[in-house]
Amino acid sequence: MNILVLDDNVERHEWFKKTLQGHNVTHTWTATQAIKAMHKQKFDTVFLDHDLGDFSIDNKPVEVSSDNFNLSFSPDFVNDGMYDAARRFLTGLDVCEWMIQNEFKCPANVLIHSWNIPGARRMAETLRTISWINVVVKEFGGTIHV
Repeated sequence: MNILVLDDNVERHEWFKKTLQGHNVTHTWTATQAIKAMHKQKFDTVFLDHDLGDFSIDNKPVEVSSDNFNLSFSPDFVNDGMYDAARRFLTGLDVCEWMIQNEFKCPANVLIHSWNIPGARRMAETLRTISWINVVVKEFGGTIHV
């Protein structure tokens, strides 16, 4: 099975590495890396974190434009008060938005794992627009099926 893991935490990457032995696992640390991986390859299952730290690649913000992997952002992203439309740090929610815009690249299963439960729920709600994706939100300390 082809699996993508997006997380910015070393310990979680180590846990996924041990737990998912025997599968073809691609580890990514940033939303940009995850989007690039999904642009190149179709995955069966994707594990997504919401909060990815204050970095993108080499601790530098990503230049965002509609030319970057067909990314375009809803007004909620642009007007959230933390980022502007041209330079911003990306989260797992941005990966979900990319999946919606590139449905043919979507995995059958997405497990969202995050301490940020409101952010994780927004990710799940975003992915729900594609009816055939199985989405599970894993709250640290419990599981919420969305």
